Amino acid sequence: MAAGLGCPKELVALQLGGKCTFTAAHGKAIGWAPQFPAQHILEAADEEVDRILRNL
Repeated sequence: MAAGLGCPKELVALQLGGKCTFTAAHGKAIGWAPQFPAQHILEAADEEVDRILRNL
């Protein structure tokens, strides 16, 4: 996966998702709304893995 991402193996976890624990608490107060529901990441995961594997 590191080769596909073009980074050292130690940075793969950071490239894939980091460790951000922020939430958009104030976004909704100013009119922001999420573009996708939370389960979207699970639905899109297969496509993302396939894309990475094709580009290794």
